[in-house]
Amino acid sequence: INVYPNPTKGSVIINALALNGLNYSVEVKNVLGQTLISKTIKNASEHFETIDMSTLSKGVYFINFIYDNKQLATKKIIVE
Repeated sequence: INVYPNPTKGSVIINALALNGLNYSVEVKNVLGQTLISKTIKNASEHFETIDMSTLSKGVYFINFIYDNKQLATKKIIVE
């Protein structure tokens, strides 16, 4: 799972080839662990998803990938 660009000033692109065909969730959390953005991808047929982070303040965020109630991966993103 790759997330880019990092750092970003707006949207990020998620390349999640490993999750193709699955139903999974993406959560963007701040350093306090608060969920700021939550997105469910059903039957992912595209390898790329976009998350708009332009409304978030500058800082460090974490994108969690969740499948079957298990956290698969976490990526750190910097918003400029």
